[in-house]
Amino acid sequence: MPTKIETSLSPEQLQEFFKRCSQLKGCLLKDVKALAEEFGVEISLMSASRLRDGAFSEYLAELKAKREMAETVATVAKSGLSLSDAAASVLSQKIFDQALSLDANGEGALDESNTLSLALSRLRIGDQRAKLLESQLAEADRKAQEWQEKRDAAKAALSEVKSKGGLSKETLAKIEEAAGLL
Repeated sequence: MPTKIETSLSPEQLQEFFKRCSQLKGCLLKDVKALAEEFGVEISLMSASRLRDGAFSEYLAELKAKREMAETVATVAKSGLSLSDAAASVLSQKIFDQALSLDANGEGALDESNTLSLALSRLRIGDQRAKLLESQLAEADRKAQEWQEKRDAAKAALSEVKSKGGLSKETLAKIEEAAGLL
């Protein structure tokens, strides 16, 4: 059941309240109560206790989980994977762990299984698309390099011809013959 402060504050205000609570030294009940009053909500020490041990505790657990996830991703990324590959690897592990904890006979197990399966499928498709784009980019780079080399060779040949005074009739005839225009 939500506490008075949870029902009295908007989600944004509640996040700010929790952020400020996390900065309190020791998070004493009297300090939580005083902070609530700053936000315009008068609560009892009992309500402050329920908030601290309930919603605020969940907020801190969520922050801890996010920090651990970020640290894990950073550790995996340091091993040479890109940041997105590292995040996908960690997320895949979390999805796998969650799938193992599903109660096969419980209500909603099928829906949860489908959701997890969809999440894994999206990860795999994303990885496949990233690899395809990388290979297409490498091919485009290779073709651009070939074109640049041909262009540079043609410019060098043109410069050489210009330095010799242009094309002679004999040279033009050789070019036309080589091009099959005769």
